[in-house]
Amino acid sequence: ASLRTPAVSSAAIMITNLDRSPVLVVIAVLVTARTALSTGRIGRSVIMLLGLATVAGTVVLLKAAIARPRPPTALLVNGPTWDYAFPSGHTADGTVTWVLATILLTVGLDRRIRGIAMIGACLVCAAIGLSRVYLGYHWVTDVISGWLIAITVICLMLQLGRQIDAFALIDGSGDTGGSWQR
Repeated sequence: ASLRTPAVSSAAIMITNLDRSPVLVVIAVLVTARTALSTGRIGRSVIMLLGLATVAGTVVLLKAAIARPRPPTALLVNGPTWDYAFPSGHTADGTVTWVLATILLTVGLDRRIRGIAMIGACLVCAAIGLSRVYLGYHWVTDVISGWLIAITVICLMLQLGRQIDAFALIDGSGDTGGSWQR
């Protein structure tokens, strides 16, 4: 806390606001709609909304089960929050949203462009997690657990997407729409 500066605190607040629930829901709905419109099928597009719902529900259940207190309110940059700290919901929700959105929105683009976009998404996710610690809302382990939960949910959603694509091929409902999972 003694190393904080007004400029870095302002930047951290801006970064952490990339992860507010209304922002994430709007992103998820827009990506879902765009994916459904571009593929002509609803199957793969639902993994965005399902991923966000899954990670949010998991975080709520874990916070209630573990009940780990947040850092002392004297360390907070902004006003206090009254829920539990472990795991970081901002980190988990934001990571699932930004990474899945990047995967789904870069379908069909050159592999290098997709890689650059994914690096950008991961940097945003890292910045969100670090901003939560900097602002005093979480311990480092809260953020790490948020990232790990998010990675798990992302992997589950990608596997679900593969199953949806495999089913589409088996039942004859069309091609899988390209290399979205690479």
